[in-house]
Amino acid sequence: MYIQSNGWQANTSEVAMQQTKLRHASFFSGLGGCSSALKQAKIPFTTLAISEINQKALRIYKAIHGSVPTNLGDITEIDPSDIPTDIDIWTGGPPCQKFSRLGSRVGFSADLSPMFSFQDLILDCLPAYVLMENVQDILFKSNKEGLDSYLEPLREFYNVEIVKENPHDLGYLQSRTRAWFLLSRHDVPVWKAPKFTSLSQSQTWGDVADRSPKKGSFIEVLHTSQIGKDPNKKNWSIDSTATKFNCFTRGTVDSRCCRGSWIQWNGVHRAPTDNESFRLFGYIKFPKSLIAKTKGVSRTSFYQTMGNSWHVGFASQLFAALPYKKYLDQKFDRWLQSFIKMPAVTRLSKGKIARTVSALESWDDLMTTRSGSPRRITCTTSHKFDMRNGAKIETMGAYLAPSVEAGHGINTCPNSGDCSKMCLITSGQMVTGFAGSSRIAKTRAFYGYPLRFLTQLLREIYKESKKAFKRGDLFQYRANGTSDILWERYIKMDKFYSEVDGFEGFYDYTKIGKRRLKNLPSTYHLTFSVDEKPNSFHQAIAYLKAGFSVSVVLHESEKQKALLIDGPIIDGDLSDHRPQDPKGSIVLLRSKGKARKTTSKFVKPASFVSNLVYGLVHISDEIQDA
Repeated sequence: MYIQSNGWQANTSEVAMQQTKLRHASFFSGLGGCSSALKQAKIPFTTLAISEINQKALRIYKAIHGSVPTNLGDITEIDPSDIPTDIDIWTGGPPCQKFSRLGSRVGFSADLSPMFSFQDLILDCLPAYVLMENVQDILFKSNKEGLDSYLEPLREFYNVEIVKENPHDLGYLQSRTRAWFLLSRHDVPVWKAPKFTSLSQSQTWGDVADRSPKKGSFIEVLHTSQIGKDPNKKNWSIDSTATKFNCFTRGTVDSRCCRGSWIQWNGVHRAPTDNESFRLFGYIKFPKSLIAKTKGVSRTSFYQTMGNSWHVGFASQLFAALPYKKYLDQKFDRWLQSFIKMPAVTRLSKGKIARTVSALESWDDLMTTRSGSPRRITCTTSHKFDMRNGAKIETMGAYLAPSVEAGHGINTCPNSGDCSKMCLITSGQMVTGFAGSSRIAKTRAFYGYPLRFLTQLLREIYKESKKAFKRGDLFQYRANGTSDILWERYIKMDKFYSEVDGFEGFYDYTKIGKRRLKNLPSTYHLTFSVDEKPNSFHQAIAYLKAGFSVSVVLHESEKQKALLIDGPIIDGDLSDHRPQDPKGSIVLLRSKGKARKTTSKFVKPASFVSNLVYGLVHISDEIQDA
């Protein structure tokens, strides 16, 4: 869970994290026009729950969308705990009859239980975004006091933007002005109304009409004499050239009254067919001849449901402005931060080094390459792949600036000795120059901005692990390619391992002594690196007796001799996949770079290895740790 400063909570479960779609709940669902609008806006989403009590509407919903998600039923009876957790966006159009000029028009003085139940649920669950729709009359001056009172508790948690628009003003055929309420929780990117795009050419009835509608696919008006012939009047008949269809609501068609437009056709006036109705509401894709395919739903029931629906074409423009990509990124980062040990990171971020780095270099300065692209933290560490149970094991890691190379008092290898002079990075074994500046930049980024660094690091590990998993491979991460940072202080390694498919865990070489083993995560495999220090032999024995491996650097000739010694000896140059070594292994590594010609005690003779094998058997466990 993450807890914001103002008190709300959001679920950060693995299930929620892994999805790349918005999680959607639809209230007052009807035929699911909001879902169709999301599809037309090309927003990736999944509808997890709806609320709808009209059984015929549910049949239409299923016919359009293929299935009906969990139906929570009557909104006035929904328990917040019944709503799926971590819903990203809610949509709903509460009943409008109490506001509509065609209804009672009593406004907020009426019993508005569904509308206030919707408000209560929003405040209980605090979804990231809410889109609420109603008739334009709700914005009338007579309703201002009631609307302000309704929105006041919502504004405590949400940015609220109100949009009043008519699709007809954008070139759509239907004239249907509605009020839209865009709610963005205060901790997420703000959803702002777009600059609406008009159609390239205004629709006419000829663009919408079926070519040859069959009798029975529509209903006829009862009182033809009441239809206005003047197109400037409210009630009028339309032909193929008409550019306006007066408001299609649940009452205008099914009652066969003359409140809306009626189509001239073969000497009669008729309502739209179901196909024409979908086009009137801005649908691009819809099931053809839906009524004939939907058992138990009359044409009147269809009109009633359609009349309560949203104009999908217009709503899709609202959804297209939703900053969902940025939001999902932030949500993903929050999930990643659940694997970070915040107290330790906070202490690091408040330290002298962090203050010095952040005062001189911004995060963007450090984590942007010379070409202007974002800098990656990780890279491939080994092309020598092992196999386990038929799966290839991929390794990646991070190469930071070794020892004190990063400046500002930073020392990434506090226990280093002669190895710092012969490090792969400083010995010519690895590329310097641009790569060197990149290592320094990444190191300063970690010490200056540890939370952002760790979040990006875990993001990169997660994505690479998911790629490997999809291929059928395994993935492991070497945390210290050229450093010796105690990453277990900052990352909940076991928790991360348990929630990421395909991830095999972390591994490292280290020169830090036996006390590091006391609280070492089970998914962090450490191999102790023997160096030139006098106590390193005893530390190596302590590691071996604790079931850990140790590594020893030898000249090639001495390495070949040591490989003949009878004991738990591994040729470490064949693979860099140390977690796959048997427990308590002595890993032999050939000297590289400057180390090939050194006389330093950092590079050992074969006799040192034989002494380790002997000591493993005979030396007491009572060894003083340095």
